[in-house]
Amino acid sequence: MSYARAQIEKKIDLICKRLIKGKKSKDQKSVKWFYAHKFLSIIFVGGAGAPAFFPIEQMTKGIWVGLAFLLALIFEVYKTFQVEKTAIQALAAHEAFSAIEVELENALEEEDPMNSLIKIQEKVQVLNLNFHMSLPEWNAIMDTELGLLVTRLIDHGQGNWSLSESISEDRIEDDE
Repeated sequence: MSYARAQIEKKIDLICKRLIKGKKSKDQKSVKWFYAHKFLSIIFVGGAGAPAFFPIEQMTKGIWVGLAFLLALIFEVYKTFQVEKTAIQALAAHEAFSAIEVELENALEEEDPMNSLIKIQEKVQVLNLNFHMSLPEWNAIMDTELGLLVTRLIDHGQGNWSLSESISEDRIEDDE
């Protein structure tokens, strides 16, 4: 069955809306906290051996007490808000949605990509369900990125498509 360009473009748009959110999940605050925690852990664990290299008389005991308190506070906040769990989910979402984008690019190289697009849309819906807690809210920047991504993907695939000239509006609505 041959599909019209409008149907393919609509399906690409629907898929890309979810792709954008999934790929943006790595920009969540939890991911930034996750990396900061890793960095601070390395610094503080490495710094714990500092008294062995410097005589304690040259260092103020208050500094060490303050650093220990700060470290304990950071770790408690980190643990309480489950930052690591949320960050790992966000990073996994980013990877999963990035892989789907590659699959989408490959599908658009087919002569009739609609069957592949339907399968990809189903995968994206499942990923959206699985990672819904890790996905960011939609914003104006994502609107711009959506337009650019859809245009790039359509330009990437349209030379390969064997399309019918027209379809009824009912068929487009049925595909949603």
